[in-house]
Amino acid sequence: MGLAPSDYIGKTVFDISSRELAEAYHQADVELLKTKKPQVYDFQIVSSTGKNKSVIFNKAIFTDQAGEVAGIIGVIQDITEMKQAQEYLQKVNEEIIDTQKEVIYTLGEIIETRSQEAAKHVVRVAEYSHLIGLKYGLNQEDAMLLKIAAPMHDIGKIGIPDHILNKPGPLTREEFDCIKTHTTIGYNIMKKSSHKILKIAGIIALSHHERWDGTGYPQGIAGEQINVFSRIVSVADVFDAVSHKRCYKEAWPLDQVRHYLVEQCGKMFDPRVITLFLDNWEEILMIRSEYSDASS
Repeated sequence: MGLAPSDYIGKTVFDISSRELAEAYHQADVELLKTKKPQVYDFQIVSSTGKNKSVIFNKAIFTDQAGEVAGIIGVIQDITEMKQAQEYLQKVNEEIIDTQKEVIYTLGEIIETRSQEAAKHVVRVAEYSHLIGLKYGLNQEDAMLLKIAAPMHDIGKIGIPDHILNKPGPLTREEFDCIKTHTTIGYNIMKKSSHKILKIAGIIALSHHERWDGTGYPQGIAGEQINVFSRIVSVADVFDAVSHKRCYKEAWPLDQVRHYLVEQCGKMFDPRVITLFLDNWEEILMIRSEYSDASS
């Protein structure tokens, strides 16, 4: 606090600090004497020169030979520089995540543009997935990871020839077999990364075309064998795909889309995800409207 020993020896905290700090310190002492449990807490103080400082308090009671409370001993340590370093690292980490997010969204949009999909498709899929992820019970961190990774679900389309990717008519069996490889292509691109976001993106790329009943691709796994991120993105992706115009079809009316989701519940889609999607239908439609291609 910038005080000399003569400024504080024999004085109380009320004599040498602000009323706010003194009250907080006093209440902490009262609590310590009541619980007899050591305390560690941080606080903001103002030094004698008016400088703001972050400090950490470590306090405990000490007893006499009879075991009775004799007083309180404590240490106050200046952690201002440590706090500043933590805040700087947090800011840097946030900037790294924002950069990763921007790169992922941009790559996702490039892939969708190449395949002539709706311009905001990847953004909408990300927003739907984030909403349903939270409703499903994912924690905030996992729901945000899902949101950031979801736009890369079709990254493997980078390896599909244009004449197949943008064919306006029905695909031949050979062409469809080629299209299906975009799942493993995407996974193989991402699996080499040591970053959590890209690893999750790889899992989603691999299994977002798996079906709840086990008839999907590429692995033919079923039910909860399919990663929950992929199960959520699957519904979000199909909903957005059928409700918007594509090179091979017109957009479906929303009533038809809703009917299709209900029809595929327990077949293509996780029943719980479908229930949450339909329970939050109005919010889904708000996202669809907010990120419409017309607003690009």
